[in-house]
Amino acid sequence: MKLKQLKIHNYRVFYKTNIFAFPVKERETIVLINARNGYGKTSILDAVKIALYGAKNDDIWHPKDAYLQWMRESLNYKSFGERDNILWIELILETSSGPPQEIAIRREYYIGETIEETLRIKENDIPLKLDRLDLEDYIEEVILPHEWSSFFLFDGEKIGKLADEIEYKERGVLENIKKLLRVGLYEYALVDLREVRKSILKDLKDSMVQAKIAQIEAERKGNKQQIEFLEEEVKTLIEEKYNIQKELEEIKKEIRRLGFKNKGLENIEIELEKISNEFLKIKEELASYMKEELPLLILFQLINKVIPVLEKEKEARTKYEAVKELKDKVESKRQELERWLKAFIKEDVAPKNLEYLVKVIAEQFVKKWEEIFAVEVPMQNMELGEEISPRDYEFITKLPVNINASKLHYLLDEYSRIFNKRRKLFKERNSLPKDSEYINDLFSKQESFIKEIGQIEKEIEYKQREIKEKICKNNGLEKQIERLQDRLKQNEYLNVLNQYMQKIEIAVKNYIDELIKVKREEFEEVLNTHFKTAFFKKDEVGKIEVNSDFSIGIQDYRGNYLKKDKLSAGEKQILALAILQTLAKLTGKEYFVIIDTPLGRLDDYYRQILVKEVFPHLSQQVIILSTPEEIRDEYYQFLQKHISKEYRLEYWVGNSLSKIYEV
Repeated sequence: MKLKQLKIHNYRVFYKTNIFAFPVKERETIVLINARNGYGKTSILDAVKIALYGAKNDDIWHPKDAYLQWMRESLNYKSFGERDNILWIELILETSSGPPQEIAIRREYYIGETIEETLRIKENDIPLKLDRLDLEDYIEEVILPHEWSSFFLFDGEKIGKLADEIEYKERGVLENIKKLLRVGLYEYALVDLREVRKSILKDLKDSMVQAKIAQIEAERKGNKQQIEFLEEEVKTLIEEKYNIQKELEEIKKEIRRLGFKNKGLENIEIELEKISNEFLKIKEELASYMKEELPLLILFQLINKVIPVLEKEKEARTKYEAVKELKDKVESKRQELERWLKAFIKEDVAPKNLEYLVKVIAEQFVKKWEEIFAVEVPMQNMELGEEISPRDYEFITKLPVNINASKLHYLLDEYSRIFNKRRKLFKERNSLPKDSEYINDLFSKQESFIKEIGQIEKEIEYKQREIKEKICKNNGLEKQIERLQDRLKQNEYLNVLNQYMQKIEIAVKNYIDELIKVKREEFEEVLNTHFKTAFFKKDEVGKIEVNSDFSIGIQDYRGNYLKKDKLSAGEKQILALAILQTLAKLTGKEYFVIIDTPLGRLDDYYRQILVKEVFPHLSQQVIILSTPEEIRDEYYQFLQKHISKEYRLEYWVGNSLSKIYEV
């Protein structure tokens, strides 16, 4: 990958659009940009990084989260004064392998109250129609991963830090070296294999399936036995009920027979049976009415009473406050309703469950109230707390809200009338003369049998419900057993799969070990060659040893490891550049290299080594950003035959901007 062109617009000292071309040939691999400190040399390196990686370049700005503030401050001073608030950087790249391809990356910033960032990429002048995240991924996958960029875009004075990081086993740097050497890829694959196998083993450990099946089967069998026992009990109860009913019919026949002798008793019994049926019917109707309809009627009456209050206070009340007030009044009415019902319905005339119904009515009453206000039923378009239209008011006032005129009054009257008539008939029957105590015994038995049949029916209903529950539970247990049996079959498959995965894991591990050994030996051999070529203290260094994790140690001729502080800053820079040369050669990664301040800390010897032996062969394209003091005439003569293009930056103090001159 070569950098064909760099365009910088309104970034730092570069006013308007500034264009750098970077042509290289087979032997002319270097583009030299000369500038004094502060003239924009480092800004060129930063511009390339920003165009590629945007906010990821946290090594440029401090603190790390100051990206947007940095970009705001990077707007050229003169363009800021002219209110030209657009800053952009564009790279045009060329692929160096495969069919020729040109890739243009442009990152643009609008610097206003907020900063708007735009990323555009073109392939052979055709825009990529991808969203922002996909464009960022494209740069990582197709151009150069950000984590590798420090090997190719760096400050020469700081590159020595790379040697320290490798010596002290900084995980990030070592992992990146492995990735470049294609070792990390297989290690990631091994990690994934182990995770998959761990998941398989977890499934196997977590499934004592056979034991669970046996446990559930035992529970299911116990339930089945209980069902059979309950069914037998129900059968016995049905037979018992049938026998009692037969006896009851005989008693009724006998009573009727005796009734023919005493006409008054016969008529009373017939009428009593009829009125008892009416009593049960009106009792059920009253209970149903009180449970379902009474709360709604009371609710309408309350609404009618509250509306005038709302109309008077509508300006001082919000809808929420109005509804809250009405709810408070409903609560008050609920208590009033309970007191009214308890006082009105006396114990001797009430159905047995009326005390329970009072509570049900109160609860139903509040629920109905909340339901109506939540969905505005039946007041479809009425908004409480706002002005009430004449149509809404007319609709409400026409509702049947008079409780005394409602069906309740009629039902209570009917209930009282039938109850009194029934009680009167009982008195009449009891006052009739009896032939003997025999008839009293018949009536007593009849009443006892009726109660007994009722109890048996309740017991049958209870046991049948219990049978149904146990059948339902057994159905669920059977489904559990089916699932566990499927799991049992799956476990057989998992066992086989685990064995295969284990074999694959061992094979991959062996391959990685062998690959690391080969790559480590290659890395060590090439690194020693490059380092010893440039390092002048040849009598102090016997060998650079590369460990299996690709950290390094430097040994003297006696095999002792040299301490870190034995190397000067310049020597560390030589070591770091040797590492970069080694990686470039072993990986075949033909990336362009940009070096800022390449000779800053080095003495004359190392400067000559770099310009003669290292820079011309470091990559197929090397862009050097240096000061005139670094590349003096004696060094320039070594580089000149390798330079394809040369620029000089001059700073205009009055305008606070730099100009580009081709040399």
